[in-house]
Amino acid sequence: MIDARVYFSGARTVLNGNDLYAMRTTGARLPFTYPPFSALLLCWMPIAGLFLAKMIIVAASQVALLLCVWLVVGRITDGRASWGTTAALTAGALWLEPVTQTLQFGQINVFVMLLVIVDFSGRTGKLPRGLLVGIATGIKLVPGIFILYLFITRRWRAGLVAIAGTLGTMLVGAAAIPQASHEFWLGRLFMDSSRVGNVEYVSDQSVHGAIVRLVGSRIGAEPVWWIVAIAVGAIGLGAAAMLARQRRDTAGLLVCAITGLLVSPISWSHHWVWVAPAAAALATRALAMPSRRTIGALVAWSAAFGSGVLWWEPAFRHDHRYRMHGWQLLIGNAYVLVGLGVLAWAVLTVLRPPAIVRLRRDLPLAGIRWGMG
Repeated sequence: MIDARVYFSGARTVLNGNDLYAMRTTGARLPFTYPPFSALLLCWMPIAGLFLAKMIIVAASQVALLLCVWLVVGRITDGRASWGTTAALTAGALWLEPVTQTLQFGQINVFVMLLVIVDFSGRTGKLPRGLLVGIATGIKLVPGIFILYLFITRRWRAGLVAIAGTLGTMLVGAAAIPQASHEFWLGRLFMDSSRVGNVEYVSDQSVHGAIVRLVGSRIGAEPVWWIVAIAVGAIGLGAAAMLARQRRDTAGLLVCAITGLLVSPISWSHHWVWVAPAAAALATRALAMPSRRTIGALVAWSAAFGSGVLWWEPAFRHDHRYRMHGWQLLIGNAYVLVGLGVLAWAVLTVLRPPAIVRLRRDLPLAGIRWGMG
């Protein structure tokens, strides 16, 4: 649980009044790379102690995953998600490689995902829509793509609230640890993304990492990456917005999440926890409307993310350099290829003739609306 140890050390550094971003910990001398607000939220860890903090993260992550699955399945079934089915789907999701990696590292990915899903599910209580997305962005930056998604889908108020929420986390961080906030927002934010790890390492399942592995050079990959990232981002967000307009909100949200993972400078395999609610959505459709297409999609999805295909080549576990060739490029970029496949599906879906889309949107079948798929 090396990441939990980094969180622990970062929080202890803040409590001791030392330089957060000069801190190095574990045998790998890892730095704290999140915004200052994250360190403040983690200050409970040194108080609880490292062992208990690790146990809390593991247990709470599984509860958070259960809630994510329940919210997504409930949205698809118009609120008819049973806890038994939810628990079974969550148990299956625990075997997906991104989820197991998140638990093994002691990561906070599932909590960030839960904030976003709760916000888009509308179950925010008295909190304004968009606030939780803003807070999630202030914790880990990458959820910022959901703020763009809010604006693209014309949820102007929620988008403005999300921006205000992010700014609020920045102000809290600046008030509590001003030196660290100044260093992060005016310096480290614009530094080379490789500071958080080797971009070429197989665990980096972003378009950036795939291009670096294909080209064999970070410098040579940069111009290509910018062009591809902008194109993938535009296509992915556009398709997600069209899905939302066709009342396929759940699909739109998941496509937006996949797009964010693809275009991020670094997306470690444990960042791909969004595949868990996506698998639950596929399983729900397959159970309610069994067909070769839905069952085949579920099997393929489970195989891609549950098989640990990234690590089939033993050398990938230890070699952080550019030595992939032939079939290794396929398994070494498996998540990227699946993600691009999802975007291709989304584009083909939104380009269907409008009459067919309207028919399927308004056709209740087995208690599930096509439009919520």
